[in-house]
Amino acid sequence: MISELIQTTATEQTDNKMGVPKRINDFVTTGEGMYCDMCIQSALRIARTAQVQPVTATLGTTRDFTRRRGECDICKSFRLVIRRV
Repeated sequence: MISELIQTTATEQTDNKMGVPKRINDFVTTGEGMYCDMCIQSALRIARTAQVQPVTATLGTTRDFTRRRGECDICKSFRLVIRRV
């Protein structure tokens, strides 16, 4: 019983760590616009922008996404945005 609890807790911690990048990826992939980190954070109810920025920066280095300065489709601010190519 204790070993099951420890295993469940470890699995939940891993899921939580992997959950934010997957949620961000899914949000940007399913959306058709360009989104800034602050709006992604707000839409997904992520605690800190510091959790969003490393994920969007990494996605921006792939050929599936582009990350550049532009107008966010949610807040209409001109800042660093990401979108799916």
